[in-house]
Formats: sequence, structure tokens, C-alpha cells
Amino acid sequence: MGGFGSGKWSNILTRKAAVEQCRVLSMKQLRLGGLFGVGGSLTVDWRDLTGLVVASAVVRLDGDGVIVKYGGMEYKIGIERMACRFGGVRYWFLCPAVKDGVYCGGRVTKLFLPPGGSVFGCRDCYDLTYQSCQESHKYDKVFGHIEGVDIGSLSVTQALRLGGL
Repeated sequence: MGGFGSGKWSNILTRKAAVEQCRVLSMKQLRLGGLFGVGGSLTVDWRDLTGLVVASAVVRLDGDGVIVKYGGMEYKIGIERMACRFGGVRYWFLCPAVKDGVYCGGRVTKLFLPPGGSVFGCRDCYDLTYQSCQESHKYDKVFGHIEGVDIGSLSVTQALRLGGL
């Protein structure tokens, strides 16, 4: 009883990676950092919860894309420019990842690098989800048993007892 695979712990091995676990390279971050200005180069830092820099990447503008130097690798990510209806320009990354042997090339504003990933890619290529999505139905089973009962009138103990716990 309570062995491997029992309960809800078994899905911890099959759970999708979440966006919150990844390093993120966003177009907004590059634009606000001045990448598209005169210099054309920017250092992006990722910090832990205490504020210490745990990783860095150097991003520099290169014609129709950016060169990203991260973790001993250097590769080019294409950029598409689109004129906005009321003036200005909007920039998009062209996802450089390959999924199932096919180059993605999707137009996105954020690229992600999950733990163990080799290049930055879009959410679709890495099959990423959000942590809140994984936790959103956590209590459905409990509250499914007490559907139709006014929960506000019950104590916590009564609600849990009705839920079959």
C-alpha cells in the first residue's frame, strides 16, 4: 500500500515541463534593453530568487536576425519585422527549433529554454504548459462529490468529509 505508482505521485514523471522552469528570451525584453538601437548588442541575465545571476546570454543584432551566445554555443535566430497599422514596427522571433525532424520557423514573441534543452524554442516545440494549468484541477475530485452543496455554510472538516477524504 502506498507504493510506487499509487496515488497522484505517478504523474510527476509524466508531467509536462512548465514555462516557469525555463529560461525566457522575450522580444519585449530585447526591445526595452535597446537591442534595436545604435549598439545592437545586449546581455540578458537570468537570476535566482535571491537576485544572484545564474546564467547569461549575449544577444547581438545581425541583419535579419540575432546571434545568441549562450552556454558555449552560438547560433542565429531569425527575426521578422512587421509594420504596424498606426506606425511603428513589431518584431517577431522565428523559432529555430526542430521538432520531429521538421524546422518550426513559427513567429513568436517569446522563446524558451527548458532544463536539458539545447536551443531556445517556442512553447509548441518543447510542448510546454503553465504551472497554473497543471494545478487548476487539483481539487476537482473533492468538489465533484459535494456538487450542489453550499460550501459557504460548511466548516472545512464537513466539506472534507463530504468530499470522501
